[in-house]
Amino acid sequence: MRTAAVAWWAWFPLALSAATDAPDLFRAVRDDDRAAVQQLLRQGANPNAREPDGTTPLGWAAVRANAEITELLLKAGADANLTNELGLGPLALAVANGPLTLVEQLLAAGADPNVARENGETPLMTAARLGRVDVLERLLAKGAAVNARDEKFGQTALMWAAGRPEAVRLLLARGADPRLTTKTWDVKYTFYLPTTVTLGKTGIPWNNDGDYTVKKGGLNALFFAVQKNDVASARLLLEAGLDANATAADGTTPLLAALYKWDAPAGTFIPGRGAPATAGSSQRFRPDLAMAALLLDRGATIKNVDGAGYTALHGAALAVAKAARSGVRQSGAYGQTAAALALGADDGSSPANALAESLAIVRRLLAAGADPNAQTIYPTGGPAGDVRINPAPPGSSPMHIAASSGSVELLRLLAERGGNPNLGRRDGHTPFSVAVLAGDVAMARELVARGADVRARWNPQDKIPDPVEAITLPRQQQSILHLAAIQGRPEMIEFLHAQGAPLEAKNSLGETPLDLADHQERYREAIQRQGAEGDPAKLKKIVRGRAGSDTLKRLMGR
Repeated sequence: MRTAAVAWWAWFPLALSAATDAPDLFRAVRDDDRAAVQQLLRQGANPNAREPDGTTPLGWAAVRANAEITELLLKAGADANLTNELGLGPLALAVANGPLTLVEQLLAAGADPNVARENGETPLMTAARLGRVDVLERLLAKGAAVNARDEKFGQTALMWAAGRPEAVRLLLARGADPRLTTKTWDVKYTFYLPTTVTLGKTGIPWNNDGDYTVKKGGLNALFFAVQKNDVASARLLLEAGLDANATAADGTTPLLAALYKWDAPAGTFIPGRGAPATAGSSQRFRPDLAMAALLLDRGATIKNVDGAGYTALHGAALAVAKAARSGVRQSGAYGQTAAALALGADDGSSPANALAESLAIVRRLLAAGADPNAQTIYPTGGPAGDVRINPAPPGSSPMHIAASSGSVELLRLLAERGGNPNLGRRDGHTPFSVAVLAGDVAMARELVARGADVRARWNPQDKIPDPVEAITLPRQQQSILHLAAIQGRPEMIEFLHAQGAPLEAKNSLGETPLDLADHQERYREAIQRQGAEGDPAKLKKIVRGRAGSDTLKRLMGR
């Protein structure tokens, strides 16, 4: 009985005109023509004929998952261990494509379960990746090496079984070593400098160009379970004696990997065309709170940092921000942190439940001594084809993340443990300035109550687009009212003024908050007109918003 082949076709060329000393046999096998195969073999066709890439008729029978033709070829003397130029033999192809009976046929005919592809992938690894527990059992019974590694990364079948708890359980019972780790290697990333704060991936400036290098790899099977959100397998591995605090090459722990966690999107990523919710990133931020809770229950340490300087508390703060923002559209205005853009869309969980669970993790981390002022070092690099997946500028603390999270409760928790509202990050912003730029009055009010300095000056690296003045350098010596004036939200301006922020302060260009508010209102009008160019009706409706400048004038008595 033939079953449909569902995978691995790409490894076999379909153009066979140049190939073989038995073209008719290959054709009959590919066509599932049992009678023709039988006749050709009786006439002396070579069952071990090879195509230019080394493929045999038996290999094709395995791809076609045709047990009857496989039996004919084996009886005619087909060698079950001949491989093509990629090292793929009939057994590997049967594991990927065929039923258990086909695998058993080949094993009974002497197929070696340890014949690996050119990259070191064994049939056992393939079965583990596909979660084929019945096939795993047969391969192990025939002597498959349970701890064999692939060539490129040094991965094992146990690692590849992540996401399939039954496969993990079986491999552990048959001697798989959970302590084995992958190879390690260096990865070089490049700093990218956005031209202005409102173009491209907003709010991600940092102060040094060039490259930085981080370690990758050094992962045991627990990290693979974390990446697959497989709590059941993680529990099995921990019960097998795996240390919850084992570290990867860059210092990441399973707990950190569970909280600062990025998954590939369901669809195809096209660089530069990501959805606004991900700031053009190919990744989605999806923390695994259940996994984090399990690891904390098992004594996971909380102070490790990864190669970019992120801690578990950074990840938990971002989890709170993701839950708090779920379903809330964020503006793309100046100063919005990348965390507001890169956290991804809601993944279907209840926002209320996710928020409560995230805050509970934050409380556990803080109680265990997590530092609310720990600062990141580098942006987090993305995969090939993506500039970065970094959700917060270098130098960000959990307090910076909280300031634009939409969760005052998160901010309070961090502040009660010593979170500094005036801590500067590399781009010159503090948690206080982040909250003001995000337009969150409740957050700004909480920060002022926690000691935020309303009379401080900021030297942000952000370049503010301005159609009035041809300014190419960041404005310096900005007061908090200057920063509020960029957004022009009356409630924020009035609150800061009531807290003692000076109305007449001038920045390095001699602008008052009123001057800057007026410039930005003109800028927003210019952008609207540009978008409506060629449509007289739309152009006629565009009116310059003056809410910020009018509020400042009123407060100044003008």
